[in-house]
Amino acid sequence: MRKLPLQRAFPPSIRGRIILLLLAVLVPILIIQAYMYYDVYRDRRNQELLANLEMGRAVGKTFQAFINDLLRDELAIGLAATASPPLSAPDFRRLLEKSAKDNPAIRRFNWVDPNGLVTASSMPSAVGISIADRDYFQQVRSGREWSVSELLLSKAEQHCHPLACAGPFAMPREPFWERSWPR
Repeated sequence: MRKLPLQRAFPPSIRGRIILLLLAVLVPILIIQAYMYYDVYRDRRNQELLANLEMGRAVGKTFQAFINDLLRDELAIGLAATASPPLSAPDFRRLLEKSAKDNPAIRRFNWVDPNGLVTASSMPSAVGISIADRDYFQQVRSGREWSVSELLLSKAEQHCHPLACAGPFAMPREPFWERSWPR
């Protein structure tokens, strides 16, 4: 007579039956324990995801407030630049320099013509540089109210800027703004 595989693993002795009985009790306990650990892991993971979501929302609102502050700065500088009588070029440059200096998060302010050429800047080395090829400039030129760039390489300083923000002042034919940050 041939033995079944279960009979080979657990001989029909008292020892084999005790082992089989222990396994019959321990396997469900181990399965329940594994499910409980998985449930705890899933709850902790969900809590962590919710905390990350809350942090992301807070950072998003803070960034939006930062952008709104930049837009207010832009408006103040733009109104001063287009005031009657207009500011002289050195006075306008000093205004840009003071505005950039007063806000530690801003690297520089640029006044850009509709063709993308920097005509005035708080950083004199940036004057004359064209940003016409930049995506954020193209978006604003095509009608967006303002735009924030991706990570980019500065043409004036030859190093990475985390981002730049641009927006038109007054009408689309008027000069554009470009701001870079952080310091």
